[in-house]
Amino acid sequence: MRPILFALPLLAAAPLAQSTVHHDSGHNRVVHSFKWQRAIPYDGSDPMGAEVTCRAERTFHATQYKLRDLQNPSSPWAPAMLNFLGWHPYPGSWDGVDAAGDDREYVIMEYTDVPLPAGNQNGDSVSPSSSVPESKATMQAGEASAAVPDEDKVVIFAAAALYEILPLWVAKGSPCEADFMDLSRYSSYVRDKAVVAWPVEHEVQPGKDGTNNLTFKILALSLAETDHGRAWREMWEKLNTQVRRQARKEQREQRRAARGQVDRAKDEL
Repeated sequence: MRPILFALPLLAAAPLAQSTVHHDSGHNRVVHSFKWQRAIPYDGSDPMGAEVTCRAERTFHATQYKLRDLQNPSSPWAPAMLNFLGWHPYPGSWDGVDAAGDDREYVIMEYTDVPLPAGNQNGDSVSPSSSVPESKATMQAGEASAAVPDEDKVVIFAAAALYEILPLWVAKGSPCEADFMDLSRYSSYVRDKAVVAWPVEHEVQPGKDGTNNLTFKILALSLAETDHGRAWREMWEKLNTQVRRQARKEQREQRRAARGQVDRAKDEL
């Protein structure tokens, strides 16, 4: 059996350091670091107020597991997951949800199936430990695995980690590769010269060997703001400015009134 190696992508660096959760309307535990929202309409039309200048999509295949399956003593990944859970916070599922405990979901992909720009975002890679069989490789954090062929590596991540670099997954070979490679343009909302992206499809089907086969499609769009969109945005920005100014004015008046009450109390004394 070929050695099972892990390349564990940080994929987003700072946001993944946050692992606290809040509850959404469906009583799910949504990780606070999950700030992404879908800017791409479900019907495939252009986002409101913007013109799509370029688009690219790509479909990927992987497997998806519950944590309980990965930690099963018979699983070749059990030793690695034990170490992995100790130093990687959980960024959430496809919806940013943390089911907690054994129900947490993880995606496993062949390293060679990960697009090069996205693969280059990996924060850590690991090599087999000499203390366990090669088929049960354990993680050695920070240990270089350059000598290990890429075809002998797998990548493991929680699905929410993808959101930080979604455009990189479809950038290579697309007609707007430069746009998608520039993550400074990547946004979770529509704005001029922005890039938006979303995993528009993901489907899990039970496999014959007990694994869950995962198929997911990532769509990325490069946008230009329309005249109508610009007018709408400027109107809302003006309105929000007025609201903030009014709020600050009321706060100042409340503080002055409070100081006046204190002064009157002192005079009465």
